[in-house]
Amino acid sequence: MSTVAVNQSQNTIGRDLGNAAIAGLISAIINVIIFFVGSALLGGIQVATTPGAPYAPLPFFVVAIASFVPTLVAGVGLWISRRFIPRGVLVFQITAAVVTLLSLASPFSDQVATTGAGVVLAITHLVVGGVMIWYMTLRN
Repeated sequence: MSTVAVNQSQNTIGRDLGNAAIAGLISAIINVIIFFVGSALLGGIQVATTPGAPYAPLPFFVVAIASFVPTLVAGVGLWISRRFIPRGVLVFQITAAVVTLLSLASPFSDQVATTGAGVVLAITHLVVGGVMIWYMTLRN
């Protein structure tokens, strides 16, 4: 078992938010590509904006925003966990993995998307979680 000492000059919120922004950009680009491939295969990604509403096309920029913004929030979470929790990176990784797995239920709950669209959206959730954990913690 090895441990890495992090001094306070290395643990800055700017560094963590910068890494989060890059991870968000990477996941947004990958997810927009997945969105367009999924749209081509399915004839469009259809979602209901409210439960029971008719399905409507999902704009691609929503996928990009939904990929980018959560990683910024996770960047703050990573900074907090590194700063205040012993073995904070491990705690962050486990928390991020659990939240990613829990988020897989949302594309299929209350019929907010067609089945094919739900599968595509679940894949995008896995991309955000995977890129976030990889770039923000394992890459350093």
